[in-house]
Amino acid sequence: MQFGTTQLAFALLGLLAATVALAVLRVCITSNHALKLAGIIGTLIATASVIAAVGPNNWLIASFSASPIRRIVETRQGILVSLKKDIGGDVILGGNVYDGRTNLDPRINSNDINRVLVLAALRPNPKRVLMLGLSIGTWNYLLTGFPGVQQIDVVEINPGYIDMIQDYAEQRKALADPRVKLTIADGRKFLRAVPESTYDLVVMNTTFHWRSYISLLLSREFLTLVRTRMKSGALLAFNTTGSPDALYTAASVFPHAYLYDNFVFCGDFDWRTKFGEQSSIDELLRVSPERKPLLTKADESLALNFLSRNRTATVAEVAAKVGRPLEVITDRNLITEYKYGIPFRALLTR
Repeated sequence: MQFGTTQLAFALLGLLAATVALAVLRVCITSNHALKLAGIIGTLIATASVIAAVGPNNWLIASFSASPIRRIVETRQGILVSLKKDIGGDVILGGNVYDGRTNLDPRINSNDINRVLVLAALRPNPKRVLMLGLSIGTWNYLLTGFPGVQQIDVVEINPGYIDMIQDYAEQRKALADPRVKLTIADGRKFLRAVPESTYDLVVMNTTFHWRSYISLLLSREFLTLVRTRMKSGALLAFNTTGSPDALYTAASVFPHAYLYDNFVFCGDFDWRTKFGEQSSIDELLRVSPERKPLLTKADESLALNFLSRNRTATVAEVAAKVGRPLEVITDRNLITEYKYGIPFRALLTR
């Protein structure tokens, strides 16, 4: 699985099975007619296996002319799919679950990129940035436009995204930016090797809270590790994907952890004081990937909307709406995956 797809593995198994079958038939069957028939059948199986192994992502998908699939990339870390969308950017699926979109226009904002853009105002001029999870590279593209950025360390566990990014010019250019240092590795292992007080800004491209192994990114232990690698005045931003316990866990690690839309922004200062300030709007308008501003003076009202305090919520406010005691996620309790996740039966009906 490190070097081939599932289809290739099945093809090799098919060839092996056909070879074994022919060997068994040669021993067990004495009839020449039967042997010829077995040889024909074996040849057909072998041919079908070879065809299945050669370019399955091309001929199989091409046979469905109405298919919205642009590309399939498969590694042992999972299967990635990009779906063609004329409006709002292509949709990216990881493990058959939504994993982002390619839209880069904050006016369209089909993928809620305001959640990343506002960080330029809440933590101005971050020199060293860490991004855990590359996905299709949209967030990385935005971060390259933040004023003051000198280096972006990107950690991604699935190298298949690199192949998929090649279909999107802006994301591809951002990944080739000399300030971007891409590492294919596990995020926790990467952080253990990083000196303390390294980063001004950390952004995690977190998947749904009910998926397998997500607790390893949402747990108190992991957030504590991240905090030790953050400088004073740094911010951590990650997607709760609707889990109130993710916010509650962040608040158990950071003195200031509040909800922004469905993101948690956390650090050692109250970043909400930045909302409503003209300087924050100005910082947002300065974001310029490839030296092209994403927003102009004509978009000040949009920037003000992005920087609205109405988008924020405290732990107490969230807990009051949930109607149950919130719990701290740990490496061991897996509460978002099991206790407060999505039942398997519900997944089957989706």
